[in-house]
Amino acid sequence: MPAASSVQKMKALSLRTPVVRASDAVRAGIPRTSLVRLTESGAVERVGRGLYRLVDGEGYEHPDLVEAAVQVPKGVVVLLSALNFHGIGT
Repeated sequence: MPAASSVQKMKALSLRTPVVRASDAVRAGIPRTSLVRLTESGAVERVGRGLYRLVDGEGYEHPDLVEAAVQVPKGVVVLLSALNFHGIGT
C-alpha cells in the first residue's frame, strides 16, 4: 500500500490542476514507484502517458483539452477545438 504522505502530496498537487504530470509529482516528492502503487491501489487513475488524476478528485468538463494543456503548458487551442470550447458553430 502506498504511503499516506504520497496520497496527501498528490491531493495537494490536484488542488492546482485536476491532472498531474509524473514529472511534477516527482518534483513534489512522490517517487515514480509510489505513482505506480497509487494507480494499482485505485487511489489514482492514469489518464495518459505520464498523466495522473485522483479517482475521488473533482471531474473536469473538457478532459481532452485539460490533458493537452497539461502536456503542452504553453500550447494554444485553435480552430475547431476553440470554437467547440466556446460553443460557436454547429
